[in-house]
Amino acid sequence: MSNRMRRLILGHNVLVKGDDILGRAATIELIPMSKAEKELGWHWITDEGRAHPAHIDSAYLHQTGFGNTVGLRNTTCHTTLWEHTGILRWLGLDRVRVRHPAAPPYFGRSLELWDAIKSHLRPDTTADPLRIRDYQHISWANGDAATKLDHTKVTDGRIEYRPHNRCHLDVVIRINYPKLGRYEYEHRVYRNDEVGITALEPVLDAYTQGWPMWHKWPAHLLWTHSHKAVWAQDYSAQEVLRLFALHRCADLLGTLSLVDNEWLLAGQVVSYGAGHSEDLELVQAIRRSGLSPIG
Repeated sequence: MSNRMRRLILGHNVLVKGDDILGRAATIELIPMSKAEKELGWHWITDEGRAHPAHIDSAYLHQTGFGNTVGLRNTTCHTTLWEHTGILRWLGLDRVRVRHPAAPPYFGRSLELWDAIKSHLRPDTTADPLRIRDYQHISWANGDAATKLDHTKVTDGRIEYRPHNRCHLDVVIRINYPKLGRYEYEHRVYRNDEVGITALEPVLDAYTQGWPMWHKWPAHLLWTHSHKAVWAQDYSAQEVLRLFALHRCADLLGTLSLVDNEWLLAGQVVSYGAGHSEDLELVQAIRRSGLSPIG
């Protein structure tokens, strides 16, 4: 089977229901583009029902005030928790409109979204008579320059990007938590056949980090979603670190989905002790340096 990532489209609308971060009923709707539409990428449908913007990319990226999560924002609308939705791009989902409200359903991870859409996906068979676009496969692009951003959350903290000329992304997650220790996790995204999807599902499945540990008890009293977190006192140190690293990988991939609307980012990203704010800075730095399509 080809190692190239197939472009997948939805066969029909998918509505995902749940409670938002504050426990209120909320929905996300994913809507396939019509056969007549030839555009690639993802489009954001706001609460007002209009597409703002036409294409979802880093131009509308911002860090939200609630938990410093990743969101989209234009002059009139905003949304939160995009990192939990955007990761679906790395599974090949494309040519879709997303009705993503300011407060979407909160699952603490991305698995519920994947479970909702996966049985409705099919390969894109659109043909371009001029052979300018390949609708059957996902396109990749390199950043035009390596980028390294330092931070002070941990000793030698940093996030960095290194371009290469191959159609895949390597993610290296290095974490270091007091009383738990160090851990490293590596993941390569390059295919969305059974092998590629099986490899990514543990990343989708990992709940958000329950940290610091003392947050557990007030969270259980005050937050309806407290069970959708990995609390360090509930697992061995090694298992906590593994789950923390998996969710960190999911957050990073979700944010990197915003580098470009049409292309996925190729190269290597190394995150050591970084978080949402560093992810956002990296995406913006990569965009400033420019992108070059591969192939």
